[in-house]
Amino acid sequence: MAAGGAEDLAGNGHDSGNDSADFLVMAPRPQSAGSGVYEPACTGSCPSGQVCNYAGFGKDACGEVACGPCDIGLGCNPKSGKCDLGLVIAEVATEGPPATSTLGANILPGANEYVLLYNPSASPIGFLGPAIGSNGQVLMGTDGKPIADAVGLQRYGTNWTQRLTELDPTKATTLQGTVPPYGYYLIVPPAYDKTLPKPDHVASYTWDLNSTSGGVRVVRANGKWGNANIRDTVAWGLQNAQAEGGVAAPAQALTGCSTSGTWATIRRKASAASTAATLGSPYAPDFWRGTPRDSNNNAADFVRVPVRLPRSSKCAPAMASGAEPICLPDAPIQRP
Repeated sequence: MAAGGAEDLAGNGHDSGNDSADFLVMAPRPQSAGSGVYEPACTGSCPSGQVCNYAGFGKDACGEVACGPCDIGLGCNPKSGKCDLGLVIAEVATEGPPATSTLGANILPGANEYVLLYNPSASPIGFLGPAIGSNGQVLMGTDGKPIADAVGLQRYGTNWTQRLTELDPTKATTLQGTVPPYGYYLIVPPAYDKTLPKPDHVASYTWDLNSTSGGVRVVRANGKWGNANIRDTVAWGLQNAQAEGGVAAPAQALTGCSTSGTWATIRRKASAASTAATLGSPYAPDFWRGTPRDSNNNAADFVRVPVRLPRSSKCAPAMASGAEPICLPDAPIQRP
């Protein structure tokens, strides 16, 4: 259960009814309702200009921000000292089943499409800013002012011209705010299921994502990241030609009530070893580890999981009645 150990993020569910057997004396290692993943003890306590090192990036201590300010869609990588970690699509839920259930999180009505973004970096990632050209310089308009730029989502039907979110940076309906470090950002269509966690953004476009075949990608409107205006892509089902790596993620609309059920979702892996079993529920070992796995191969990076449990930057722990999906851990003390 020590930092970086096999059970560091495995939860605290052991309860034999004997406190001396159920608790350990160890260094403080709190996990809280914040980003939806492990948060070290120094979170929220660092001086201005410093960040808290997260699991995998060293010890729990405040340190200087290694890079930045970063371009829109990008965050600071403590390992490289560069703004080279970008937003990734963590999860996509397409058109859902026709019925609802008191279970809420397990079976949701048809209007339950969503796209979940993940920030794998140590700094907040924004959506609005100046357009950057392929040479890394700010693009200027004919009026001598920087050209505005916005990050948003496109979908694939028969082409990539359809928008899921607004890409015109002059409009207030673009993606707003920032995605917190190692945190999530939940985007939903105008008609969305209110049993989902409170979304970070309600889109102005109707979606109707196809469950058997389709794609979603993160793009910018006017500038580029290097030589491309595409940050991340996931295609599923029959869309191998649109997928990263040339092989699509699994489709969501097959038959049955398990990992091939119509209420399944495709979720990005925490690591190469992640499976539907390790990602599929809040009690699974990889569920709270974030979703940073990005080998640029959709088939290798995504897995179909049986339960739709999206998180957002606004999530709160589930109600005792179970009427809300469990979206954040609440572990104030360490129980083995």
